[in-house]
Amino acid sequence: MANTLELQMKLKVQEKMLMKQAEREEKNSEKERNKAKAALRKGNRDFAQLYAQNSVKSHNLAIQLQQNAAKVSSMVVDLKMAEVQAKMAKSLDSVVKEMEKYVDQRYDNLLGYKENEKGDYTLCILHIACEIVNESFPNGRNTSVYRAMYFPKVDDFSELRNHFTQHILDVPDASVRVWLEFPAFNVRSESRIMFYSSNSSKGKHYQNIVGSRAITVVMEEGVMKEMYWDDSCASCLEENCLEDSCSSDIFADIRPSCQDSQALEEDPYRCGIKIYVAWQGTDRDGHSLTSYTSVPSRFQKYSFIASAYDAAAGFSNDFISFWKKPLN
Repeated sequence: MANTLELQMKLKVQEKMLMKQAEREEKNSEKERNKAKAALRKGNRDFAQLYAQNSVKSHNLAIQLQQNAAKVSSMVVDLKMAEVQAKMAKSLDSVVKEMEKYVDQRYDNLLGYKENEKGDYTLCILHIACEIVNESFPNGRNTSVYRAMYFPKVDDFSELRNHFTQHILDVPDASVRVWLEFPAFNVRSESRIMFYSSNSSKGKHYQNIVGSRAITVVMEEGVMKEMYWDDSCASCLEENCLEDSCSSDIFADIRPSCQDSQALEEDPYRCGIKIYVAWQGTDRDGHSLTSYTSVPSRFQKYSFIASAYDAAAGFSNDFISFWKKPLN
């Protein structure tokens, strides 16, 4: 740091020296110009030409000196920026280490919670499995599983979002399944499909997406026992029911919305995964958990008849903020 400051000081001194020299050359150029004018008035054209050449040389030299001074000034700015960036990087590194330490502690603490009361944070892992069928893969298919971590509160109707499906809307013969896990209680849900794409024998391309799903966590005296997915197919045609949830045809209902830049700006997860978590049962103090009454199957206004996606986009007005981090 000291060497950088010393170099900045030396460059600033050099810049001032160059500027002063440029000023002297400009004054000399003006002086030679005046001499040339005087010589012309006296009729001494040869002397006037010499003085004019000297004036031009001094003026050009002044410009060069000013350009060099500007370059030196730019070097000083670059050094300052480098110094600021170095400080920021050092500060950011410290902040990241503190955050990682905090997250690790929080993770360990949440894993240690075996009985919860209303308002307690819990650790939830969303598993996302993507399978793509293609002859180029070994065995004709490729499956990848991704994980994201969230901290929903007990008895808050929470929204878990992930933009994974937005990246595979144009992939043929692909599917995305999800399931939830609460590692502190060793409870894992059944898997459910969120996206399905296939080519028929007639060459038609089918793509269906489930705009959102709701799952209810069942607790007894603050101890998690099980989870079950909400069945919302009562509000849509049987042909649109995809594992207990209404789906929408991407080409007819979803794609225009996914390609709407204004809509995506308002909701970056517009065509992504949305899982709503509700709670049922009792906490460790015996208080009833009631957020399960907010699941969409209980409200006609949240029907998926027109579009599963559009219904899912706005039915939760009270979801908690969450922090997520992919797990290795």
